[in-house]
Amino acid sequence: MKVKFLILLLVLGPLSIVHGPAFAQSTPPWQALKEITVKIDLMNGNKKAKAKIIKQALEMAGHCVAERPKEAGCYYYRGQVTGLYYENHLIGYQGGVRSMIADWQKALELDPKFDHGGPDRMLGEIYTDLPKYFGTKDVRQDLNKAIQHLEKSIQIAPDYPTQRIDLATALLKANRKDEARIALESAKTKIPKWPEDPYFSGWQEDAKELEGELE
Repeated sequence: MKVKFLILLLVLGPLSIVHGPAFAQSTPPWQALKEITVKIDLMNGNKKAKAKIIKQALEMAGHCVAERPKEAGCYYYRGQVTGLYYENHLIGYQGGVRSMIADWQKALELDPKFDHGGPDRMLGEIYTDLPKYFGTKDVRQDLNKAIQHLEKSIQIAPDYPTQRIDLATALLKANRKDEARIALESAKTKIPKWPEDPYFSGWQEDAKELEGELE
């Protein structure tokens, strides 16, 4: 049996090891979904190419949720990909928003610490960015909810810059400029700690833009 096993390893090569139980345990089932989601989020240019990748990501997200219903990451990134889809699709937008909120609430229930307090952060972002008057009440801007979620996200991951930038944005929209300045200054002290993050340059641009708005 040992000889046959060694022969099998030599024939199959490293793939037999890569796809073994140890690899399955060390690699989160949502990792590939995360990578494609970040790629889409940072894409510029060809809308047709972006739409094709979004479609693939939505299919991946659906499989992830169906196969791993207890994984916060599957819901978390499905919510993000859904949001990227509806950036360019108005038909069904309100249903899409409800789906995103439901996914992030589920991720929050499963693991509030996921992605540096990501579920609260994403809920904070969507309640900040929704239109103020358009649509039914459940899919409108709610700055009180947004601020509550962002503050919770900061409590979970105080060093991560995104939620502090998001909080400054929500406070500015709520006309709480002094508090927004404090949140922004705090965010600026955190950004240099994350030079390898894919959103590093985006944080710098967002902080500069917010500074201009606060002036």
